[in-house]
Amino acid sequence: MLTDESQLLFAAGVLIAFVLAIALLVIIFISRIKFLKNRLFDTLEVSADKDKKITELQQKLEEVESKEERLGQELQRFDDTKVLLKSKKALIVKIEEKMSLLEKQERQHLNTVETYSKEFQTLSYRYKSLKRRNEFLVDENKQLRAENTKILMRVREQERRIFERLKSLQGNSRERRIEIEKQAEGIFEKNQQLFESVRDDALLESVASFSDEIFQYHETIISSFKESLERERDMQSDIVSQAESRQKAEERVETLLERLKDKERLGDSGSEVMKYIVHLSDIDSKSWLHLKMEKSHEDAEQILSAEIALPNGHKLEIDTTFSLESYEIYRQTGDHTQKEQALALFLKSFREHVESLSQKKTNRQHSWMLVASNEAMQTACKHKEKLCDFSSQKGIILVSPSALLAAIERIVTLWKYQEHYDLAMQLISKAEAIEEAFVDDAKTIGNVSQRLEMIQESLSTKTNT
Repeated sequence: MLTDESQLLFAAGVLIAFVLAIALLVIIFISRIKFLKNRLFDTLEVSADKDKKITELQQKLEEVESKEERLGQELQRFDDTKVLLKSKKALIVKIEEKMSLLEKQERQHLNTVETYSKEFQTLSYRYKSLKRRNEFLVDENKQLRAENTKILMRVREQERRIFERLKSLQGNSRERRIEIEKQAEGIFEKNQQLFESVRDDALLESVASFSDEIFQYHETIISSFKESLERERDMQSDIVSQAESRQKAEERVETLLERLKDKERLGDSGSEVMKYIVHLSDIDSKSWLHLKMEKSHEDAEQILSAEIALPNGHKLEIDTTFSLESYEIYRQTGDHTQKEQALALFLKSFREHVESLSQKKTNRQHSWMLVASNEAMQTACKHKEKLCDFSSQKGIILVSPSALLAAIERIVTLWKYQEHYDLAMQLISKAEAIEEAFVDDAKTIGNVSQRLEMIQESLSTKTNT
């Protein structure tokens, strides 16, 4: 058995062990609390850092979204610029083609001017020869007048002598005197008629009027030749100015279409553009152009079609009723699916209009269809349906405002050439008529001279008897 002291020591040892165990537990809990507290502080710091980073990321996300939106807008502008660049390239190609065409036309004009110059020289030579021949005939006519006057005076003197001799004759019967008097009166009347026919000066008046016409034609040819020479000297600047004027015309047409769009009148776009082109060109609307009109909903005259007369006798019919409303819907649509649908509707309306014109087309081989917007026509032609080829197969020629303006200006030039040609042909025909008149008058004067000689011989015979 243990002693009391041993028991106390054991109890003290147990107590110390218990206290140490409790102290150990307290130390463990305190260290755990410290660890958890530090961990909590670390977690809070990490959470704060994460919140800060989340905020920064959100800001960056917003910046990226705004930047993406700006990039999208820039991309859209880039696409628009790309389309505009393509149109400008196409415009440059057209201008180059027009320049080559204008150079070709200029060469043709120079050849035409040279032809007219040669014709003018030929007419001048013929006029000079006719003038010399006319002067010769006038001098000869004056000589014949003088000779005829002398002959007439001699005839009258012989008649007077005949009458005096009749009075002095004895033994002649009354019937013989009456017969001789009748013959003398008949001879006198014939001589008077012949003398009056020789004095006719209508030929001189016709020659004078022909001379005036030759002079006017000379002035016209000279002015045309001077204009052609001036154009030849400055052909390059003229081509550039024409290209610039065509480009300005296209810009004005676009401005006109914008005004019509603001007024919601795109249905009248073809009519309004046709009015502007007619106003811009020098075409004679009374002689060469016929417009088929009707009253629109605003009591304004709308052009349904235009008919242009050509120098060869044919007529060019231009339809102006195609509406750009469906194309404007296609342009304004932003959604891709809806844009495809709007494009399909535009192409459908385009095709239906071409088919309608093809059915209405008369015996003419081709008719023209005015598309008031270059972009609309390019959209229709560049699409996979190839509406340009379809229109050509149907006998319908698609024309833009600039192409129509160039065609009308070319027609005006052809009409001016035709007027010069008609004037030259009229002068040639008049010259031939005057030449024939000269020949006929020369024959008449010769016949008159022969008849006067016969009359003189007859009077001499009567006098001798």
